Amino acid sequence: MSSLRFRPPTRRAFLGACGSTAFAQSLAEPRPAIHFGFVTPANDGAWGGDLRTMDKTVATGILPAESGRSIADLTSEPNPRLVYQDARLAAVDDFSCLVAFNPARLGRPMIVVARPGRWRIQMSAAGILSLVTAYAASKAQSSTVTRLVDEDTWYRIAIAFDRSRRRLEFAFQQPGDLSSLSTGGFSLLPETLGPSTGSSSVLDIGHQRGGEPFTGYLAEVALYDHALPADGLRRLVESAATPPAAGSLPSLDASIFPVERDPGVLLPRRSDVTMSSRSWHPANANDPHDTMRDLVAFHATRLEWCASQYATPEHIRQTNDAGIVFCAKEGASDLTPGRV
Repeated sequence: MSSLRFRPPTRRAFLGACGSTAFAQSLAEPRPAIHFGFVTPANDGAWGGDLRTMDKTVATGILPAESGRSIADLTSEPNPRLVYQDARLAAVDDFSCLVAFNPARLGRPMIVVARPGRWRIQMSAAGILSLVTAYAASKAQSSTVTRLVDEDTWYRIAIAFDRSRRRLEFAFQQPGDLSSLSTGGFSLLPETLGPSTGSSSVLDIGHQRGGEPFTGYLAEVALYDHALPADGLRRLVESAATPPAAGSLPSLDASIFPVERDPGVLLPRRSDVTMSSRSWHPANANDPHDTMRDLVAFHATRLEWCASQYATPEHIRQTNDAGIVFCAKEGASDLTPGRV
């Protein structure tokens, strides 16, 4: 089972994504219906709701980031499929979308964001960034924005689909490089528009079922339920704070610190009662299972957590407070300073 990791930005990620969380609220444009800054899986846009991965609510693995920022790390294999679902999406025809993304590597086709049966933002194996609209049942239109030549680099793109004008507008920029700003638009072919009827209520982020997954990082995804004007798109891509100079970041040596590891829990004792779990229960109000209840009922002394990325600090604290050793393969922490 793949997982979504919310993690503090890397040095390059921090340079590209810093300071853009409140971009939507700081503009004159109305609040977006959907907005993910990836600090939590919650949609802090007008519609609310949560981001899901593999059809499970992602409420775990969240780590605080520098300056309150996090990024979605989609570099694991197999790549996680992030899904946001709301019935109101089916009625959205005209729209605007903003994405801040960082392809960890080029050389393969990838879908960054998509609304199945309607549109997608994608990259080809040659790094061609394009917008595909597929409102008609049998015809689609692909419009090329630019060619990306640098991997592990942050980019921002905003698009607007306006059916009444038969136009698809865009604004694109590499944060920190003012000269990279480009804007433009495409006339939409009538035969590719199709009828203005309801469709999928799903927004796929970083993946699309049956399509090529995105390998890289996301710092921002926003969707408006109307078409923004061209100057509004430009403001979106320019709204990120100016990246700080490299000298303002802490040195690598200052970011390395020793942590305590308890050798007594690395291997079980002969007297240990060990249980293993893949997911923490109850997962919801209808889940009949209870991880802590079962651990106590079986007098377990060790919990061998195989899928450690799903363990929250609170889960680990509950286990340890019950006198049960929590064993993780990697990536789990109760966030106690100086411990992993």
